[in-house]
Amino acid sequence: MYDQTAGMTYLGALWKLLPRVKLGPTPSILDVGCGTGINILEAARVLGPCKRLLGVDLAPGMVEEARKKAAAAGVPATFVVGDADALEVEEGSFDLILCNSVYHWFPDRRHTVAGFARALRPGGQVIINCVASPGFDEWISVVDAAWKKLFGTPRDWVPPLPTPTELMGDLRAAGLFVEHLEYELDPAPITDAQAFLRMMTVIAPTWVAGVPPNGARAFMAAVTQGLAPMAGRPFMVTGAGVASVSRKMN
Repeated sequence: MYDQTAGMTYLGALWKLLPRVKLGPTPSILDVGCGTGINILEAARVLGPCKRLLGVDLAPGMVEEARKKAAAAGVPATFVVGDADALEVEEGSFDLILCNSVYHWFPDRRHTVAGFARALRPGGQVIINCVASPGFDEWISVVDAAWKKLFGTPRDWVPPLPTPTELMGDLRAAGLFVEHLEYELDPAPITDAQAFLRMMTVIAPTWVAGVPPNGARAFMAAVTQGLAPMAGRPFMVTGAGVASVSRKMN
């Protein structure tokens, strides 16, 4: 379900940035927050043959799925459970680092990006693509209002989203040269609230974290109602993203 729901969105972002990758032959690639492996396997297809392919993800289920996918494709990739904030990789061991749609979840983004820089060889590149402020603000407000109405107590379920300025600052603080940075805003109507919520449950499952079992149905109904059209106009959600390609200079 993960690949069918979000996979093409993630690959679309990667396809836009891969032409900006300029490396030597047989690169070593690290995918941080690798999910089911779709990003690193596609990068290997485009840039291969590769010397080494390593994917890291916090979720054991994602890692297991990535291993199965690589085996089925005959790609010699390694996938491990691990934390982006404490990468257990050798210094200067990778030519390319992928970080697709996870940077916005990191609790200490600057620290994590500094770890990327340490893992890169001189001349290596890092691709970061993520949700940015004010992405999904309208939907977040609906979720928070439904939670407050039903359960009262506040909760922290989504971190403050990064800005392009924050990402640029983190990259520069890590000593990386920013070769490309783009910021996009894309307001879109919600025409099928249930389909939208299924997608958000895949890419941002924290929105249903902590919902009491006896309140799950009411919570889902309240959020669905909050996304309903008003005065004949569809509910609008702002998509916002920032993407970058940076290099560790010699």
